[in-house]
Amino acid sequence: MIIANSSRLRKKTRMIDLKEKYKMEKTQKVILSMGIALCLTVGILLFLHMTRHAPYEDGLRLEVKGSYNTGWQYVIYHHKKVLIYQKSIPVVAGSGAFVTKEDAQNIGNLVLAKIRKNELPVIQKTDLERFNVQIPEKDSVFLRAKAQL
Repeated sequence: MIIANSSRLRKKTRMIDLKEKYKMEKTQKVILSMGIALCLTVGILLFLHMTRHAPYEDGLRLEVKGSYNTGWQYVIYHHKKVLIYQKSIPVVAGSGAFVTKEDAQNIGNLVLAKIRKNELPVIQKTDLERFNVQIPEKDSVFLRAKAQL
């Protein structure tokens, strides 16, 4: 019986020694948890910043504006400054604005891609045909409505 009690006593003293060895004071625990929270916060903010600004690392972006009544145009910005404001369909004289938003988006993306490749942002008639851009006729209701505005 004495042997059993002494082994239990040794186990208890070992447990107490381990607790004492790894015992942290309350202020140390608070400082450690604040440090971990700060590191996590900084990491999350860096991640959000990088993912939000990744598509615009060169500062270029495209915005399509307009409506179904007045037509569509695109604007290319470079760091919040207007680089290109395209009100009418390029190559076609007197055509007015793009008929659909998709047409303006496609041609705007093409111009943006050319700028990023350091090419001249010139649109050819073949580019319009490739994207099936709708060109309003001279006597269309769309152009007459726009002329009245």
